[in-house]
Amino acid sequence: MNQMSVAVADAHHESRADRYNPQSGQPRKMNGVNMADSSRALYEQLKATNSLPTPTGVAMEILRVTNDDNCTLDEVASVVELDPAVAAKLLKFVNSPLAALSRQIVSISKAVGLLGLHAVKSIALGFSIMAQRPEHCTGFDHDEFWSECVARAVTARHAARELRNFAPDEAFTCALLCQTGRLAFAAVAPAQYAQVMHEWTDKDDEAKLSELEKARFEINHSALAAEMMADWHLPEVFCDAVRYQDDPSNGEIRELPRSQQLARIIKWGGMVSQAMLNPSVSATVLDKIIDESGSLGISPDDCQRIFNTARQDWASMGSIFEVGTREVLPFEELIEQARTRRDDLLTDDQIQPPSPEAIQAAR
Repeated sequence: MNQMSVAVADAHHESRADRYNPQSGQPRKMNGVNMADSSRALYEQLKATNSLPTPTGVAMEILRVTNDDNCTLDEVASVVELDPAVAAKLLKFVNSPLAALSRQIVSISKAVGLLGLHAVKSIALGFSIMAQRPEHCTGFDHDEFWSECVARAVTARHAARELRNFAPDEAFTCALLCQTGRLAFAAVAPAQYAQVMHEWTDKDDEAKLSELEKARFEINHSALAAEMMADWHLPEVFCDAVRYQDDPSNGEIRELPRSQQLARIIKWGGMVSQAMLNPSVSATVLDKIIDESGSLGISPDDCQRIFNTARQDWASMGSIFEVGTREVLPFEELIEQARTRRDDLLTDDQIQPPSPEAIQAAR
């Protein structure tokens, strides 16, 4: 059968067993390509459905222009100016507290020069992809998804500035787009991805989400996002970091130290974003945030400082990207609240109702 499997197209209702050769136990070939050969082959088949999120308008033109190695900042600025909405958002971004500039920027050409080609390209991509809402997918909240992405991106930017190993704007844009594989699954196979969302009960466990996606689609959201970003001609270091964002310790990425460091940054940004979105974040999750920051080389005190700055900038970026945010308490208050809830829970568990024998004896 030369059709996409049920995990990729809702119209085909074959079981997981149908995707394997019962004699050899090996994956069947899909359109003549072994499903295990590469994520690229799977991506091309997903792309053939014409349902993947795709940059449009000015974003597409920016991609075309920047694919020319000889393109100039002035050429990119001229393209941005063709869309007043994109131009306005870019100016809001460069004049936001996140950019921390000492003067106001009113020129698109200056904004493009300050941000750089990669950042402008990625931000324009983000604006374009955000505007595309997939068919309803139960369990996948489009607005919450982008709110989380913006929170992750803001955190990644502050982490990169602290560590001084990546341009903060590059870390921001990479983190902003690193989860687009989830958006793609929701667009290509909404019914199938709704089942994945239903089975993903622990929203703090992205590794479990990847496992569920791999079982159903033969590719996870990280690998899919990496292929999409490669197709958009984003830097290879971005694509490699996104591919291994769930497992930055993977042996393959160890040979790519810059990508590995960026993968660690966006993974930590994801942990922080989950804490920001969750009004009753647990003490365990907050402790993990501190532990993971240590693996980056960020001290516990600096971790709390970055969190507290990011939670404020999340609101600013939310208004620019037109996504909802929520008020988040300072890190130290979140820890205190979480530990109080845990202590209360332990106390409640220790209070056991008297047994029938004890009641009878009391009489």
